[in-house]
Amino acid sequence: PTAAHIYDAEGTSKARQFPGLCSAFCHTFYAQCRNLMRFLNPRLASKQLLASAERFCEKLSLRDVDYCYPDLLTNPMLQRNLQPAGQVPGNASGCLCLEHVKRSLANPLWARHAGDGSGRLFVAEQKGRVHIYNTRSKRWNRFCFLDLSKQVAVSNRAMDERGFLGLAFHPSYATNGRFFVYYSVKTRGDEPVPPELQDAEFSVDTKIRISELRVSLEDPDRADHKSEQVLLEVLQPYHNHNGG
Repeated sequence: PTAAHIYDAEGTSKARQFPGLCSAFCHTFYAQCRNLMRFLNPRLASKQLLASAERFCEKLSLRDVDYCYPDLLTNPMLQRNLQPAGQVPGNASGCLCLEHVKRSLANPLWARHAGDGSGRLFVAEQKGRVHIYNTRSKRWNRFCFLDLSKQVAVSNRAMDERGFLGLAFHPSYATNGRFFVYYSVKTRGDEPVPPELQDAEFSVDTKIRISELRVSLEDPDRADHKSEQVLLEVLQPYHNHNGG
């Protein structure tokens, strides 16, 4: 449950390739295993980086130290709602099995079907692209179903949760092709700011938008971008806790 944090995948659009290490463990790892880095991760095996433990461990540190390895395994804040596998009631038939299906997605936030019986799984990236994975053929479509990356507000700052945050298909999507999206968007410079936010210490430069779109009449695997109708926009004073 903490993989997104230990690999710093929440704070950036590209996850780290090596987990964040706690300081004490990292110094021990450096002393005993640094020569293995050329096999584990060549990018972290440069002479400059391996010249000192301080430099090496600074590179592998996390800003959120609660999630560094191995301390996260015993952190009471992170473990309070978890049970060891042997204590979880049930049997093997109730196990959750995972299958790796794609590597190149950037911050995928959710995946859902359209309720149309097509076997398609719609997978969205935070940057505003929605891909289609066919669960029957086990293939990904070459082109995006929807690409709003030029409109969606995102950044590479840690803890910034803005982006493409939600999509809901109409209950009758199979016949009417309607669906709804929720994403962050930059405000225009001339947009009015409510009185309660005019003296804020931060700039209100983002709003959340809910829009309706329709599927393309020519291609059921492509959305009609020109069909977007903005239904609601609300100023968002903070870059986190944006919901979805």
